[in-house]
Amino acid sequence: MPLQVERSPSPEEDYGDAEWPVVGIVGEEIDIRWENWRREDGSDTTWATSENATDDIQELIEDWKKSITEQRHSLAVESTTISLLPLSGSALHDNLTAEASEAHREKQSKTRAGPNRFSDWDGDIQRVLDAHSDPRGDELDGEARPVRSLPRRPRSLQHILGSPITSRTGLTRAVPQPRPSPPKIALQEKWNRAIRNAKAAPLAIVSASDEDIPVLPDDFEYREQGYTYIVGSPPDMLFPDDDMFLRCECTGRCKSALRCHCQQISTLEDDSGRRTFAYTSMGLVHDTLIRGVHTHGVHIIECNQNCSCDMTCPNRAAQKPRDVPLELFHTRNRGWGIRTATQVPAGKVLGCYVGLTSYSHRSEATRPGIAHNYMFDLDGHEHGDHDDEDEQMNSYTVDAYHEGNWTRFVNHSCSPNMRVYNVVYDTIPETNAPHLAFVTLNEIPAQTELTIDYDPRGAEEGGEEKEGAEEGKRRPGMTRCMCGHAKCRGWVHME
Repeated sequence: MPLQVERSPSPEEDYGDAEWPVVGIVGEEIDIRWENWRREDGSDTTWATSENATDDIQELIEDWKKSITEQRHSLAVESTTISLLPLSGSALHDNLTAEASEAHREKQSKTRAGPNRFSDWDGDIQRVLDAHSDPRGDELDGEARPVRSLPRRPRSLQHILGSPITSRTGLTRAVPQPRPSPPKIALQEKWNRAIRNAKAAPLAIVSASDEDIPVLPDDFEYREQGYTYIVGSPPDMLFPDDDMFLRCECTGRCKSALRCHCQQISTLEDDSGRRTFAYTSMGLVHDTLIRGVHTHGVHIIECNQNCSCDMTCPNRAAQKPRDVPLELFHTRNRGWGIRTATQVPAGKVLGCYVGLTSYSHRSEATRPGIAHNYMFDLDGHEHGDHDDEDEQMNSYTVDAYHEGNWTRFVNHSCSPNMRVYNVVYDTIPETNAPHLAFVTLNEIPAQTELTIDYDPRGAEEGGEEKEGAEEGKRRPGMTRCMCGHAKCRGWVHME
């Protein structure tokens, strides 16, 4: 018969005639500490339960439980690591308090709710060993080895670290080096490092093979924003003194173009003839400007570095990092193209054309062959005729062949969903070196190719010969258009 042990009755406490104030609760077992009261052994706490507690002490217990529960949940959120120190150093009757101090139950519950990291422990060990094993190891060791069951220990730490290993025969075995990333992955990672540095949204390269990448010059550099000015560009004109800028004194976000001093040089007006910003309060190009066909020579004047407004101002749209993720992909018949990964609203500034900028008209350029197609004059259009000789003499050209961003891959369409606008913010219009902002003309669904009109003046003049026109009737410098749109003009001016 098992030994029956009965708990001896607790001695009756002597509290005297006075009423002792409660100091607080000091343990998970609901130990209550009293002020100015002690037993003969020096202890000053008593154990309380819901049954023997007075109303005021019961209220104190409930408040304490609520507070300690919040503390434990906070500990479990911060980390699921459980320290054994409080438990190992506590008295047996204080185990519950010691465990609670570490939020033991809450952390265990949170750990069980997550994925089981050890469900395939043997498999994980085998995969690590296989990744670092030497296929010639058993042959070079010079002796047969018994087959060992998993988990199998790596031969040495050096083997894992990739250093040469000397076997028992004295021979040095070469450790397999990590395989280089496929060309597509390597190029995408390189470009996205530059993109992240500019705090812009990612650019993905989509192709059927990891070996399939765009044909680029060996020294090509991806640059998300800004121009690189090369020798021959007059710096005094490109970078005017601060006193040549008009500046606003707005606080935070600019709200009225009539009160914004930097907009005095803007020629943009609303339907009632009043000066207006190019952008809405959401930073989108106004519909009145999008509907305007004749935009050649029109400048969008953004707030500049001397204005007092901050970067939340909607009149700084082209200066902000691109926030729309894009994809570089293979089109059906026009090589590589760019498409949006998400839906984009009308009037959205997606980015600007960038590259090497020189102080010369593209007619003076000597780029041979395909390299010639990546040059963009800073006059608001890529290809077209110039009637003004002064304009020819004082214009700049951006060359994206050796340095550029996603805009160099944008294809032509006779019915495009983007248009290029001149935007000025870090210089003045008189320098003839605006930024070329690519703006959506309508809402664009995800996975839709982004296009511009390479020859906007051709569209303004009513179009060129249709696709069925004879080869001899096209003008010099024109190329057959492959856009496939119902409104295709047949030919596009490329020089």
